[in-house]
Amino acid sequence: MGCKSTELNRVKKIVPITFGKSYICFLAQDSGKAGVSRKNLFFSSFILILTYSQLNPLQTAYECLKTGGVLLLPADTGWCLACDARNDAAVQRIQHLKNRSTTTPLTVAVPVVGWLSEHTTQVPDIAWDIIEFAERPLTTVFSNGKNVSPSLLAVDGSIAIRVIRQPSFLTQLLTRFNRTIVLTTVMTAEQKVIQKQTDIPEAIRSQVDYTGEATDTKTAYQAATILRIEVNGEIKFIRKT
Repeated sequence: MGCKSTELNRVKKIVPITFGKSYICFLAQDSGKAGVSRKNLFFSSFILILTYSQLNPLQTAYECLKTGGVLLLPADTGWCLACDARNDAAVQRIQHLKNRSTTTPLTVAVPVVGWLSEHTTQVPDIAWDIIEFAERPLTTVFSNGKNVSPSLLAVDGSIAIRVIRQPSFLTQLLTRFNRTIVLTTVMTAEQKVIQKQTDIPEAIRSQVDYTGEATDTKTAYQAATILRIEVNGEIKFIRKT
């Protein structure tokens, strides 16, 4: 955490004190006396309080989800907007940020294929293998979605789900949150995947409650393939990549 105050240049020692799950760091100055010790240190007027969440990005993102916030996170399909999939207000915020019609549902993300049954009444047998062996990002549309905000279901009741396969901050967050989240890619005006955080429109960056950090800047993001699998096993490609 950076601090721009020139007063902090005079700080000679930082005395950390923990209290519960919070880390409180008092900025202490040298009193000028010989043999400086805790007793002859006087505390400056600057008191920096670092909560556990500020020291732990995963906890910060988790708390943001839990309180209905909107996040901007890197995923294998590029920079994505995310929120609790059961929070109607948060879902509507993302729809507004993307200028997305309520008739065009957003994708939700889960960390393992076992969660599919939580969000559709029936998972076709073929779906398990298709998702398990997919080598590229894959979004699958299923009939009869459930246990999410109604805004995330299409007019016919279907739901779009993506399983986040590769271990990442996102999979850790999903496991920590233990609930499904909305995960929708931020695209350019030409509908291309955004590769750099700095290319994200300011109109979006300024309106989110948390922004993650890209840990692998060398990997090129790619759009997800989208296919629909009917209850009878029939497969229809909506988008191939």
